[in-house]
Formats: sequence, C-alpha cells, structure tokens
Amino acid sequence: MNYRILKVKNDIELFLKDNIEHQNKHIDYILFNPKTNDTYVLASDNYDNAIEFTPYSKSESGGYIQVPEWDYNFDYYIYNYLEEGLKIGYMTDDVHYSIWNSINELYPTDIEYKNGVQEYLQYCKEKNITKEYLDKKTGLNTPNIMKYYKNKYVKVLENWETDYGDLRFRAILYENGKAKAYIIASYEEDIENVEDLIYKDFDKYLELPKISKCSKLLQKIYDNVCESSATMCHITKDEWKDYYENIFNEIDIIKLKEEIKKYNLEDVITLNNYEYKVIGWGDLETRFNDDRNIERNKNKDKER
Repeated sequence: MNYRILKVKNDIELFLKDNIEHQNKHIDYILFNPKTNDTYVLASDNYDNAIEFTPYSKSESGGYIQVPEWDYNFDYYIYNYLEEGLKIGYMTDDVHYSIWNSINELYPTDIEYKNGVQEYLQYCKEKNITKEYLDKKTGLNTPNIMKYYKNKYVKVLENWETDYGDLRFRAILYENGKAKAYIIASYEEDIENVEDLIYKDFDKYLELPKISKCSKLLQKIYDNVCESSATMCHITKDEWKDYYENIFNEIDIIKLKEEIKKYNLEDVITLNNYEYKVIGWGDLETRFNDDRNIERNKNKDKER
C-alpha cells in the first residue's frame, strides 16, 4: 500500500472512529485513479448501511454520500471503475470473498463490465489472492473463479463511421494485464460483439508493425490520417514547400518510399500524384500498432 492510499485510509478510519453515526463502519475497499490520484472509498457496517467517499462527494456534508442497499452492486461500483482505469489500492478479504461468490454466480451473462472483471482477476493473480488464501482467511469454501481469467482480452475505446461507409473501432489489446497493442479495426457493417471479433485476430493485431519504429514522416502521415475527420491526409506540393520542408527533406521521402515497400503500403500511401506530394488514404490507420499511446500512458503512471 503506497503512502497516498495509506493516508486516505488512516484519515477515513479516524473520521469513522470519531463520528458516532459511523463508528460501526469500516473501510471495505479503496480504488484510485493512477492518473489523477483521486480515490473512491466504500465503508460499510457489513449489513445494509454503506457510505462512499469520492471526488464527487467532497462538497457533501461530511465529504461522503449514502449508498442505498438496493443500488449497490459490484458491477457498477467496482468492475465499472476498474474498466475505466482505476486500480485497487486496498480491499478486505471479506470483500474479495463476496466478489468471488458474485462472479461465480453472475459471470459472464449477468455482468456488464466484463473487462472490469478481467482487471480484477489480473489483480488477484498478481497479489496471489487465491481460493486457498480466501478459504484460510474466511474459514469458508470459496468458489474458484480463476477459471474465468483470460490472459488476453480486448477493450474497445470508441467507434465511428468513416466517409467510406465502414465502421472503425479504436481498441487496446491486453495480455497478462499489460497493454500490448493500440489499434484501429475496420468492419463493413454494424456488429454487436466487436471485441470477440478482434479477439479472434488477437495475434494478427500483435504482429502489426509498431508506428514508433517508423520514420518521423510516416508517423506524421499516419497521425494526419487518424486525426482527420475525412480519414485522409493530403499534402500538396505547395504545402510541402511552405510547411514541411523546414522539417523534412528528400532523404525523408526516400526513407518513406522504402517503408512503403517494406510494410506493403502501396495502396494506402500515394506519392507525387498531380498537385499532391503525399496522399495518405483511410486504411493507413488500420496498418499499425500505435504503441506510442501505450508508452505515453506508462510514462504518465511513472511520473505519478
């Protein structure tokens, strides 16, 4: 438990101890956002009375909100947050035991945030939270839910329709709890189980070349395509002269030609087409693993 989580835990435990209304409560778990250091803390009396301390409850009297018994469920209060990127900073063995029973009963059909469940199972794997551990700690017979653990899974971040009429899905591919690829997939029609379809081609997507290993010019063209509302990149010869020649030169063009051949990009990058110096076509964004996004997130976490 790091200093930040320990301080939050001690502060709330002191609040509970000094507050007559809440002296019978204890902290069940602490979730935290590694990017903002915001914490989400649930405290309960183990029965039907729970309160939550979140960034949104700070303006409330006492800095917390009541959590109605009928409203509480692990899917919305834990798996949802884990799927959004929050991490477990602290959790009691009793809560783990309850979660294991809930997953055993409801997964996968009756749980909405299935990737959040995978994040939880990855945490258990890393922290050695096992059936044997929980049996020993609780004195009860814990169902073994690690059969549901997937060492590979897909998280779709967003989707949109292009000017070409296909649907694009931006997704992160995880393996052993670590982000391995940041890709854009294309499908011709609307589909419900896109994560399953991407999962079927998991290894194929992992084999995509990493954009960070490419030249700065190819990265620029790729980024322009990804950022364009028209899913294209047009650089006229005049634009090249006015805006690009102070950054790139003909040696970069030669390098780009080599990369076009190396990565079989002839159908998605066109050079010297009438008034255009470079044209990047829409499918270029589907040809690479944008591992720079993975590294950026890793570096942000390290800074914090």
